[in-house]
Amino acid sequence: MLGLQGILFDLDGVLVNSIPAHGKAWAWIMSTMGLEVDPFVAPLTEGLHSQKIARLIFEAADYKPGLLMSTDELETLIDKKRDYYRKIVGQVSLSKEVMKVLRSLKNKGFALALVTSTSKQNLDHIVSTDQQSVFDTILWASSVTHSKPHPEPYLLAAKQLNLAPDHCLVVENAVFGIRSARAAGAWCVAVASTLPVKYLQEAHLVIPSVLELGSEEFWTKLEDIMNCVGEPGILPPSEELISDIPVRFKYRVSEAPPRESSSSSL
Repeated sequence: MLGLQGILFDLDGVLVNSIPAHGKAWAWIMSTMGLEVDPFVAPLTEGLHSQKIARLIFEAADYKPGLLMSTDELETLIDKKRDYYRKIVGQVSLSKEVMKVLRSLKNKGFALALVTSTSKQNLDHIVSTDQQSVFDTILWASSVTHSKPHPEPYLLAAKQLNLAPDHCLVVENAVFGIRSARAAGAWCVAVASTLPVKYLQEAHLVIPSVLELGSEEFWTKLEDIMNCVGEPGILPPSEELISDIPVRFKYRVSEAPPRESSSSSL
């Protein structure tokens, strides 16, 4: 396939249907701050570091107590969001159909990488040890200094596979993930699982499901595009949002972030 040797997968929204749970978790944690956030914030900001997402929400609401939170205070807040996410996401995991596609690609000689912006704890909660073993390398949030849309996640994954970025195909579903892949100089396919197709046009090809990678028709279409384009090209890693953060004050709280009740299970 025109020199393609590696396939680099995002996790949330690509291999598992976990974005709705992330959206609900963001809505919940922000409600404790007196803010009402539409769960659309999850697909809108997916790929960014969680602290960056939280600060964007606070900026959109001009919520000064949140903007004044220290890095440690913000990380405590994010940890509560992650705990809540793991409780509501349930037993979602890589399906048998997804694993069949991954193993098929592996048998065809592709090196596989998992490149996610989620935490290691969230990753291990969703992807079992056996499922993780299909990948030749795995990166999560703390594996890199710069999160998506910076090219570092995909550049590092390609390096760990001993491949040039233009010999890699990235499979993404998020705008910032696509921008990270394109900034790294990799080929990129977008899965329209969490965002409308109109938001995914920076990818070289848009498909409805990651399962498409198991069909010969997909590879024929991708090869036609690669032959036509010649090389993936490099796009700057813009951090511009595709839409405003959907947030408003639900009610006003005190100037200090709310303390967790001693009776809370979170």
